[in-house]
Amino acid sequence: MQIEVLNLDGKTVGKQELADVIFGIEPRADILHRVVTWQRANARAGTHAVKTVSDVAGSGKKAFKQKKTGNAREGEKYNVHMRGGGVVHGPVVRDHSIDLPKKIRSLGLKMALSSKLKDGSLIVIDSEKMSVVKTNTLFNYYTVPTDSDKATITLELESDADNACELYYCASDKLT
Repeated sequence: MQIEVLNLDGKTVGKQELADVIFGIEPRADILHRVVTWQRANARAGTHAVKTVSDVAGSGKKAFKQKKTGNAREGEKYNVHMRGGGVVHGPVVRDHSIDLPKKIRSLGLKMALSSKLKDGSLIVIDSEKMSVVKTNTLFNYYTVPTDSDKATITLELESDADNACELYYCASDKLT
């Protein structure tokens, strides 16, 4: 299986042989679903929380006297039905991550790459040096003109001694 290698101007500079072990796999929806669910669950912070009755700051002083006010009897003012009180059954801090075997993770990545290659939305770009290390320059290089609307591009930056960066999109030696 071969794919065209583009330069940063979007012109073809050669072809690259791709390994069928990685790019020749038939995608399965169940494996891709498990991997995407695993990634999205692990990305969740789980830091959402509310204060319950015991967490709300304040004294336990009785709001008003028990009798002769005409109001219903009331204890402390931080109960859940009072304004400024605690929250019942609200979110608590927890870990949302799930476990997924390494072989399934690897298989999911291979299936995603295979699917992108079959759709024609995988682009391999030959490595070149950037003359000026600026975000705008990187953005102009990163938006390579292609036929498809979406493209999967792997970006890898390496620093040199004279503080210039080399830009690699799917370095061709890592695809075999």
